[in-house]
Amino acid sequence: MTPAARALAAVALVAAASLPLYRGGAELALLAPVARGFAAATAGVLALAGVEATRDGVVLRHASGFAIEVTTACTAWPHAALWLAAVAGLAPGWRRGARAAAAGLAILAAANISRLAAVFAVGARWPAAFDVAHGVAGELLLAATLVVLWRLAPRGELVAASSSTLSPGTA
Repeated sequence: MTPAARALAAVALVAAASLPLYRGGAELALLAPVARGFAAATAGVLALAGVEATRDGVVLRHASGFAIEVTTACTAWPHAALWLAAVAGLAPGWRRGARAAAAGLAILAAANISRLAAVFAVGARWPAAFDVAHGVAGELLLAATLVVLWRLAPRGELVAASSSTLSPGTA
């Protein structure tokens, strides 16, 4: 099987396996702990940035009354599924593929937490801009992250970055 055919088959397989997860944003028991983790991490980033927010489970609230709920649809799972499919289809070996998958998932998680924090901060400051920040800018950030991952992975830069270690005594 050619690499392109393998990549297409992997994307199709992951997409088919992911379809039952996507039910119009319905809460899924499998992704609920992930949503709670993203809500907690976002609250931490907001605190570091000096943005006032209180967290109650998956709900983040601002003193102004603005609030967001981090649902399972906010976990960026479709982006993660696409990344895993691409890695499964294109990785030259399972070890490099595992490193690329882990590095890519960590980068996607960081981008998603940044997205959630930015959407919250924009909504708390400019409520009228929330829909654009959430529906357009936030999705563009995740799409751009996937493009960057896609561009780095074939050259091995992502795998090299994720597997580099310093030897003792070096800075």
